[in-house]
Amino acid sequence: LVVAPPTGTHCYGFTDSINKSGALLFCSVLHYETLLQLSLLASDWNCSPQLLPFMVNNVLVMRQALQSPTGPLWMPEIGMFRVDSGLNAGLVDVWGSAYAVYTGATSTSQSEKIMQWLVNNEKSIFQAGQVRHLPSPSHWPSGVAAFQGSHAKMVTCIAFLAFTCVIWSCKNAIVIN
Repeated sequence: LVVAPPTGTHCYGFTDSINKSGALLFCSVLHYETLLQLSLLASDWNCSPQLLPFMVNNVLVMRQALQSPTGPLWMPEIGMFRVDSGLNAGLVDVWGSAYAVYTGATSTSQSEKIMQWLVNNEKSIFQAGQVRHLPSPSHWPSGVAAFQGSHAKMVTCIAFLAFTCVIWSCKNAIVIN
């Protein structure tokens, strides 16, 4: 997993100026997707025989870390991922959880739990037609440098959230209650 620098230094991750610590969900999923894409390109371009196994191994290691039911980012009691394993460990990450399903980084069980959570909590994740990063009434902790711009990016999330829900449901031929 992608881990923030040691305490005392600032790590702002994907969400503008939200200070984070420990293992970082969104950055870890971005890293997973990048490794996956690079592995596919290495295969398509017939790169050196040593490179492809190395890349595939890194993809599998990252996927296993994200899929671990006892990993630092998974919240089994809720069925969602947390923002990070440090400062914001108690906060549900709507964007990161949906993105993890979208990229295929989650197990089938995790995907089902995340999709069901999104459906069951739709009123707490949509605000003025946009997707909140944190479900209502959650907010970033006081004292954590926060810039209002993180919610300006909500429109970028709604596309992959909607795509994730439609594609995942079609692939798995289920009806979510």
